[in-house]
Amino acid sequence: MVEKKENTQLKSLVIVEDEDLLGRSLHEALSTDFEVELFRCAEDALERIKDHSFDLALLDIRLPGMDGVEALSRIKEISPATLVVMMTAFGTMETVVEAVKKGAFTFVKKPFRINEIRHALQLAMKEMLSISEREYLKRSSDQRRGFGEMVGEHQVMVELFDKLRRVAEVSSTTVLIHGESGTGKELVAKAIHRMSPRSEGPFVEINCAALTPELLESELFGHEKGAFTDARQGKQGLFEIASGGSLFLDEVGELPLGLQAKLLKAIEEKKIRRVGGTGLIGVDVRVLAATNRDLAEMVSQGTFREDLLYRINVFPVIVPPLRQRPGDSTLIARYFIDHFNRELGRNVKGLTNDAQEAVKAYQWPGNVRELRNCVERAMILSTGDYLGLEDLGLGSGVPARHGEVTGDVLAVMANVSEEDINFPEEGIDFEGLIGNLEKTLISRALSQTRYNQTKSAKLLGLTREILRYRIKKYELE
Repeated sequence: MVEKKENTQLKSLVIVEDEDLLGRSLHEALSTDFEVELFRCAEDALERIKDHSFDLALLDIRLPGMDGVEALSRIKEISPATLVVMMTAFGTMETVVEAVKKGAFTFVKKPFRINEIRHALQLAMKEMLSISEREYLKRSSDQRRGFGEMVGEHQVMVELFDKLRRVAEVSSTTVLIHGESGTGKELVAKAIHRMSPRSEGPFVEINCAALTPELLESELFGHEKGAFTDARQGKQGLFEIASGGSLFLDEVGELPLGLQAKLLKAIEEKKIRRVGGTGLIGVDVRVLAATNRDLAEMVSQGTFREDLLYRINVFPVIVPPLRQRPGDSTLIARYFIDHFNRELGRNVKGLTNDAQEAVKAYQWPGNVRELRNCVERAMILSTGDYLGLEDLGLGSGVPARHGEVTGDVLAVMANVSEEDINFPEEGIDFEGLIGNLEKTLISRALSQTRYNQTKSAKLLGLTREILRYRIKKYELE
């Protein structure tokens, strides 16, 4: 999988335009790409901005009452992060310079085509992402708090972050990341790539346990036309696609022995041969691998090649489980609260004292992934300024309940007790089970209301904004 940055939530846009026809045309044209609010004067727009922060603003310079340049200054005072695109038919160079000094992102001159406006707003969104990444990387450079998207203050993490910074500075050393499920091994790999000299190249990842040996070989090394029955045309493999960047092999311990030999050869010689091909293709790839298995034990059992282990284990990294990092759980919870405040349009300020103590005391067997999912659910269901024990579902041993529900199945679910549950020996997919439950409830609410999102949100006890986020997450459009 090639890394893509995407955010399924629509960015918010405020338009200030006094020409009625133009304003309505802009609103209609841009509503498919943004959450749009339209105002005819700056004063009304500023009152709204005081209560609701917007990602972007589209602002006419010539307005009744307060003009656009003054409105720009006020917007930047109230909401410094809002990027402002100015529209004008009367702008002189002096006006442009003044507006830029006061924080305008760019100008679009009237008359314009709608695509010119779209292009300006797209550039602004790219700048937002760039600013966000730069600020985050700057914060992450604090060795006591984080590396990439990982955060932690425990000494074991401070030492890990220092180690990761050192290996990120070099370009080709292979890294083997070991840790329990949910500890953030993929985040380590991505952070090493982003902090490395290869950061401008692609980051490509594959789960070695997700494909059959035949498909996995084709994915990694590509194939030539006619190499097998369905090979109607040639295809690049991930080694070729990742050339100039990094290739992340997740669950590398699941590689079949036959492919292990081919992988070893590719790493050592920096050349690959496609399935069904005869020629060698040069590749420039840094290999990052991850596993939760004991590869040394697998070597002794004959299921993993010793020479491959030596080759990928040049720089070993061990990511500790959350239970071994006392105190970090509340810091990470705060990080996820900030993340979902942006994602869901919320303004949750933090955890209650009881919730903080519960987060510290809980062992988090699913590690950071479980904590993230716990905070996400709580942010969706809670309505207060702080997340409490009931929101997180900690302390009582049962999931948090928010209000009464009706219906036979829901009644059973809401009143289930510990005695009603008998776990199979092989365990369950907890996060998958909860995700399926959320998806089913939302799907049923949409069906019952004939996809009326306002009514569905009311049935589920959610805001429309949060419901839209969940609909997109579960692809229920």
